[in-house]
Amino acid sequence: MIIVVDSDGGIRIVRVEEPHQEVLCLEYMANGSLERHISDECSGLNWHLRYGIIKGSCEGLRYLHEELESPIIHMGLAPSTILLDENMIPKIGGIENEILNSSKALLDIAVN
Repeated sequence: MIIVVDSDGGIRIVRVEEPHQEVLCLEYMANGSLERHISDECSGLNWHLRYGIIKGSCEGLRYLHEELESPIIHMGLAPSTILLDENMIPKIGGIENEILNSSKALLDIAVN
């Protein structure tokens, strides 16, 4: 069985279930995690980009906490779990199991 959790602006997750194994595939995030960018003093993150990452991360968390029928509380938020797409739009990672176990098939976990 193949289960796809997809949304506009959210992390695309594909789960493939076989009788004795399960494979979880996540959308490729071209710019990696925020941790990679803030650990390098010459990262090139200007203030406009930094503000966009902070604002998008806060909006994503607000959505998870307040907008879902069954709220998801991220217990391990860190720079390594804030993922950046090719446009440096932040998407909250590290909650894949909670999403796949959720009763909703379509979740928007990041706000552009």
